[in-house]
Amino acid sequence: MVMKVEIAIMSFVGCCIHSMMKKRLPNYTPNVRNSLIESGFKDVTIERMDVSFNFDSAEAYTSFVYETAAPIQAMLANQPQERREEILKAITEAARKYAENDTRNVRLSNEAMCIVGTR
Repeated sequence: MVMKVEIAIMSFVGCCIHSMMKKRLPNYTPNVRNSLIESGFKDVTIERMDVSFNFDSAEAYTSFVYETAAPIQAMLANQPQERREEILKAITEAARKYAENDTRNVRLSNEAMCIVGTR
């Protein structure tokens, strides 16, 4: 039986941090392709594409990251409430630097890796 598996990989937090630093992600394509082939996938195709995320405000960005990014949740899990609030405020302030002056909207340009393979 041949099963076609499609995998979309995007580390949202990592991509946004790279976006904030004005850097593209390193080229992981050869390593990812090799890892998938070694795991038994064939016909591996990887496409890198630009993706933009738009948020109504820096606070909306922070809420989204907190609710969806497991690494952030894990990092904050054992912190006292006061420390969690400090960290989330720091994330908001970092995002605020990318807010449009007239609307306060935050737009972050990112890169995604879309991967398709057959197993």
